[in-house]
Order: sequence, then structure tokens, then C-alpha cells
Amino acid sequence: MELIYLYVEKFNGILKKQEINFSPNFDVKIENKRLIVNKKPSYMDKLYPKSMKNITMLLGKNGSGKTTLLDILGMNWDDRCRESIKRKGRTRSEVIDSYFILYHIQSNYFGIEIMDDMEPGDKITKLFKNSLTNFNFYKMRDPFYKIPMGLVIKKNNNNFDVIKHFFNKSQLFEDEISDQIKVNYISNKYSGRIDIRSMYIGKGEENYEDDDYLGKRRYYVYPSTEREYRYLNNINNTSELHFCGNSAIIHISPNIDYGLDIENRNKEMEKWIANLENILYIDKSERINFLHLVKKKQPNKKIELENNKKIFHKRIFILDVLSSYIIYQFIKGICDMIDNDREKNNNNGININFSNNKHIEFLNNLKKKEYVQSNSNFIFGKLSNKRNEYENLINVINYYKTDKTLEDYDKLICISRYLYSRMESKIGLGTNSKYQESIEEFLNSLNFLDEAYFNKNEILIDCKSKIDEVVVKVLRVYDFYFKSEYSDLNTRFNISISNLSEGEKNFLDLISKLFDIVIQAKENQLILILLDEPDQSLHPEWSRRFIKLLCDEIKKYENRNIQIVLSTHSPFMATDIMSDHIYCLENVKNEINICSMNNKKDEIYNTFGANIYEILKDSFILERTIGEFAYNKILDLIKELNNKKAGNSNMDYEKFLINSIGELPLRKKLQYMYIENRENQLKNNLLDLIKRETSEEKLNRIREILNGDKL
Repeated sequence: MELIYLYVEKFNGILKKQEINFSPNFDVKIENKRLIVNKKPSYMDKLYPKSMKNITMLLGKNGSGKTTLLDILGMNWDDRCRESIKRKGRTRSEVIDSYFILYHIQSNYFGIEIMDDMEPGDKITKLFKNSLTNFNFYKMRDPFYKIPMGLVIKKNNNNFDVIKHFFNKSQLFEDEISDQIKVNYISNKYSGRIDIRSMYIGKGEENYEDDDYLGKRRYYVYPSTEREYRYLNNINNTSELHFCGNSAIIHISPNIDYGLDIENRNKEMEKWIANLENILYIDKSERINFLHLVKKKQPNKKIELENNKKIFHKRIFILDVLSSYIIYQFIKGICDMIDNDREKNNNNGININFSNNKHIEFLNNLKKKEYVQSNSNFIFGKLSNKRNEYENLINVINYYKTDKTLEDYDKLICISRYLYSRMESKIGLGTNSKYQESIEEFLNSLNFLDEAYFNKNEILIDCKSKIDEVVVKVLRVYDFYFKSEYSDLNTRFNISISNLSEGEKNFLDLISKLFDIVIQAKENQLILILLDEPDQSLHPEWSRRFIKLLCDEIKKYENRNIQIVLSTHSPFMATDIMSDHIYCLENVKNEINICSMNNKKDEIYNTFGANIYEILKDSFILERTIGEFAYNKILDLIKELNNKKAGNSNMDYEKFLINSIGELPLRKKLQYMYIENRENQLKNNLLDLIKRETSEEKLNRIREILNGDKL
């Protein structure tokens, strides 16, 4: 399965009647109002890894339309509709754009995604009427009842038959075609056509779009922290990249601020916070006692204390974070919910009664794993008032603190579960909620980390040693919940990487996204990866090596079906791509023109293995090979040198500028012009002065000088 063709009749007023062939295996064109698809021989399977179908490059200057083309390929169904279907009056809409995307599925079966108004006079409608044998324009609900739409068609000699929609299952295709085409769009900055709320972060299949009228799309905004960690270690061991990531450190920092907002500050709540800090595990005397023992430097205790110091940091860090989260749940969760409740609950609430068996049973159930996320509405009622909720919380804390069967960590977990059950009595999310589940799972994973990673306020993971699978588990949990709609794990904990340059960060971000997609790909799926200027912030040497790195890594993953379309305005990657798979884009009077590189000139222009400088010299890439500022200064210099009136020129400056020019042939030419137009002019001026001289004494002195006598 592969993407083979795009035809754009019109899009956004700037693309008209343009086409691109993406496959080395097919030649596709529109001829005499018919769709012509012919198979052709290809050697790409010998050039690229078996898992990679092809790489197509969109090459052009800024504003030439590269991102527009990627948007056409990458937009999900909702964004496609919003961009191309406009309201016309109260009851009618019109499709303002017209294009289709063609895929080869298998044998004589193809997939086609269509955006068109399907009016009788439209070119694409005429195309289908001429090319589809079972197309009936007057029965629009079959097959074009909803636009944009994906259809499976079968080639039958020179015509095509409509077989089914992308979302239909059939005996021929085990799965829906919409689930077999996975389009992943990666960009540093998406255009306004893209709603990045449809973003994706390392969660398997979950974040592809739900609509199945077309192939599934997703916008890959954030990299997986797990992949970043793995590839940081991998890149550090790739000497040819000269990647300076050995000093890189991953920071896991809590971000749990339970301080009162200025408008909500009151003495009573400040006292509650102080009391909670005192009875929980925030800055405990246990820490002070430990440091006191270290200061004493008892000879028989010193080694043992030093060995246990990191263990102690780990324990304090986790208990401190969990205690802070409990206060956060109460202040920012329960108290804010009560303050923001439009339907004020005027009852005094239910006080926890330890002689009430149902109350005790509920609290004891919170010790069990299956009660991570409970709803206490049925037993303690809805949230009532802040004072009542505070007093109940103090009673719950005291209840669990006296339970000798629980470790300190487990006591705090139970308290946190109780607070969540009170919030759930208000929000009522049920199993959709991941708030408590995500925090607990993440904290549980931190418990297994090596003590050496823990510091007083954050966890620091150094990336120069081999991969630690326990770290991988922590990052995997973080990734899993990162973009969950009902989890705040990503706002309660920040994960960042320090000691990398901006270019190194961007390179790591890109590689991590790419191979997160590749690793999770399934055997029978087409994985189409769209890269919008991936080399934008890369050093030229990394750009030059990028395609090789891509191929070397993809080679490691067998039974994948990867196809890449990338845009760039740089020539550094072009020498690794065949010229018939490089498309040059040019914006002429606000209309985008597209042509393949090998058709751009009268003679075939081969980019593969070409000298980068030769490609750079092409006027399509650069109008000239020196900076515009220097170019204009040199033009001014040439004008001055051609000016026969040397008296008004600054000859010292002219010599300085000529000797500063780095291009040797140009410098020599200007030096010759200087001699011809300046020094010779000075000689001629001097001779004229001599001829006009009438003083015999002065003339004799000039003769002496010319004969080599002393001045």
C-alpha cells in the first residue's frame, strides 16, 4: 500500500491544476479527461530499506506553497471540512476546493480520497464520469453522499469500478481501509488550517482521528519522553553525528502549587494550610534529625549515613510530593469547586463518624487497589462547605496515620483517594477520569527508581550511561497520560532536558517523533509521514546526513510500510533523493507552480549524488551564491571603477573592499579593473600635468625622479 498521486484542481485560490506523483512504481496522469494509471519498473526497493516505500521532497523558497501541499495531504476530516466547506446562507453550504488523493492498495485495487462539490460541470466530476464505469451522477448518495469521502476502486482495463467506502469491511479486505492508512504530520509550526488540539503523544492508536471517511490522520505535536530518552542514549553512541549529548540531564520536577490566590486569601484557610503542612510530610523534623546526625560525624556511623543519604532523599522527596498533592487536592480542588459552585449547597454536610460502620468500611476500601477512583457521594453526600470538608479531612488523616498496617506512603495514598472521592462526587466522570489513577501510577513508578537520581527538589537522570529500563517505565507512564483529557499529570510534573543546544533539542525532538511512529506501526498499514522543513534548525552537516540516518534506523524495523514526504528550502538533503521525486515549487504572482526537478530544465537534471554546491548554484534555490548585502556593495564598486573620474573616489577603500572578497576569480577580476581604471587613470592624469608644465626647473626635477635619482 502506498500514496501514489495528488491532483489539485483548485485550493485556497493559489493552487490550480497541479499534480504530483509520489510513487516510483506508478505513472499517474490526467489525459483527455480520464484518470490514467500505469505501472512502471522501479529500483527503489534496492535503494532504500525494504520497510521504506519512497521519499518525496517538496523543494522551494519560503512562501512557495510547501506547507499548503502538506496540509492537503495531512489535514484530518474536521479540518478539511472547515477549510474547504463554507456556509452559504442558512441552509446551504458549498465546497470551495477541489482535489483528490490516490493510493495503491493491492493488485488492481486503489483508494481515492475526494474533496469536490461534485457538480456536473466540475472537472473532477467529469473525470469520474469518464473513468468510473459504475458512476451514476444522479445517485449522489452512492457513493459520494458525504464529502470529503474515501472510496476503494478497482482498475478494470482503462476504467475503474467503485467497490466500497473506506469505512466498509469486506471479504477482500480484512480491515477497513480507513484503519490501514495512517498519516502522521510533523511540523515545528502548523498553519492556521490545522487544529492542533487533535495532537498526539505516544499512546498507540488512541489519538488518530475518530472519523473513518478517509485514512486516519494525526498531528504529532509533542515527542514521547520515553523515545527522547532512548534516542538520546542512542545518538550519544553515534560518533559520526558529533552530538554533544553526554552531559544531557532529564529533569523530573513537581509543579504542585497550592498557595491561595490573592482574591481568595483569608486567615482561616492559611491556618488550614499551615496545619496540613504540619501534620503531613512536608519539611519534617525527620529530615532535620538526619542532617543533625551527619553533622555529628560519628566515626562508626559516617559510612552508613553517607550510603543512606540518597535513600533518605528519595523517601523525603516522594512523601513531600504526595503530601503537597494532598493539600493541592483540598485547596485547588475541593475548595475551588465549592467557591465556583453556582448552585450553592447550603447544608452543613455529613460529618465522618467513626462509629458508623459504613463510614469505616468506605475508608478501609480505599486501601484496596480497585478503589483508586471512588465516588463518596452515596455515603458522605455532595460537597457541602469548606469548613466541614476540612474537618472531615483532618479526621481522615488522623484515621490513616494511626493505622499500623500501612506504610507512610500508603497512608498518604489513602488520604489522596479520599479527597479524590469528594471531588468525584461533584464532577461525576466515572471511569473516564484518570486524575487519581495517573498520579498514583506515576508516583508508584518513581518508587522503583534508583536512589542516586533523587535530589531535594527534583529527580535528575543523567543520559551518558546505558538505558535504565526503570527510567523507561517512569517516562512511559508519563507519556501515556500526557494528553489524557481527564488527567493533570502533565501539569503537576514537568519533564525537561537540559545541557543541549537548541539545534540538538530540535534534532532529538524530530528523531523521537519519527521513530515513535515507526516503532508503533503495524505490518499491514501504510505509515505516511509528512515532515515540514525537518532541517529548519539543523546544522548543514546534520542536514546532509539526515536521509542516511533515517534509512539506517528504519532498516532496523522489518515488516513496516513507511513512506515519507518532506519539504525543505535547503539543498543539503536533495543529493540523497532521485530527481524525479523532487518537486520544485514556485510562487508566481500568488499562484503555485509545481514541476519535478528532472523536468525543470531541457536536459535531465540529476540531483542524486550531485555536488551540493552545484545544486546551490541553481537559480531555483538561490538567485546568486553570495549574500545580497555583499552583492550590492560589489555592484556599487564596479560602477565606481567604471567611472573614469577617479578624483572623487576613495581608492584606499576600494582596495580594501577588493582584497576582502573571498571569491578568488571575482577578486582577481576586480583587481584587474582597479589597475585598468584607477592606476592607469592616475598615470594618464600625471602625464597630462607634466605636459602642461612650463617651468624648466620642475621638468628637470621630474626627469631626475624618473631616471631613479634621489627625490
